[in-house]
Order: sequence, then structure tokens, then C-alpha cells
Amino acid sequence: MVGFNDLTALGSRQAFGLLGAVLGVYRRGAKVVHGNAQAVIDLDFITPAENGMGVVSQIRAVFLVAEVGAVKVDDEYIQAGQRYRIAALDGNDGIEAAAFVRKY
Repeated sequence: MVGFNDLTALGSRQAFGLLGAVLGVYRRGAKVVHGNAQAVIDLDFITPAENGMGVVSQIRAVFLVAEVGAVKVDDEYIQAGQRYRIAALDGNDGIEAAAFVRKY
């Protein structure tokens, strides 16, 4: 019998394709964690500023935990020659891990 988490993970993988996931290399230091990892990258993710007086536009990436494991600050994601570095974690539900990233 298939468990709830397995079904949810399957749904997430399918949703990633529909949301326009891109393939790239996920690295932790010099080690390649996954050579063909999927990520959904939101280039203009808008969040309220701390003082509530404006918005902050950030780059947010969502990864599948089954592919990359725990997302950590300073990990890298390289897609089509563009490098992204994990700057801050945004959440991890055990299936998808989200983080704010910076281009460099």
C-alpha cells in the first residue's frame, strides 16, 4: 500500500513539471548533491517589508527534498550557466524545500 507522503511526493514531482521546473546542478560545497535536480524559480517573489511600509522583491527557489535532501544556506544551484546561492531558508515540509536565493 502506498503511504500518504509517497502520494504527496508524487504529486509534487508532477506539479513541478507543470509549474515550469528547470533542471540544474545542486551543489553543497565542492560536492554535487544532484546533477539533474528540478527547481521552480520565482524571479519576482514579493514579500512585505519588515516595517510593513513596502514590499521586497526577492528570488525564491523551491526544490524537491527527495532530490536534494535538506536545503542549507550557502548551497548552490546552477542552471543554464546562472548560479544561485541559498541565502535564507523559507520552509521545508519534508517534500518541498523553499529558500530565498541570490544570483552571483
